[in-house]
Amino acid sequence: QMCIRDRWYRARVTVPAVASGKKIRLWIGGTDGRVKVFVKGRHVPFVNDKQEPADAFAGYCAPASFEITAAVTPGGENTIALL
Repeated sequence: QMCIRDRWYRARVTVPAVASGKKIRLWIGGTDGRVKVFVKGRHVPFVNDKQEPADAFAGYCAPASFEITAAVTPGGENTIALL
């Protein structure tokens, strides 16, 4: 019997300060089918073009963009994790 485990990818990044009213987006070039995003341990839902939130992005080898403005600390170090 084969067991496939979830894979986590983590990176620490310094997010530059942005002007008031600007949004910070995390762009993912492609996935192996599904991805959930966490910033500093906080889950960031995927929001599609119709502004419908979802727990995760689903799409094989398709790009995805997550709006992470509220979750990051501009000008400071942030841990971003992908599941």
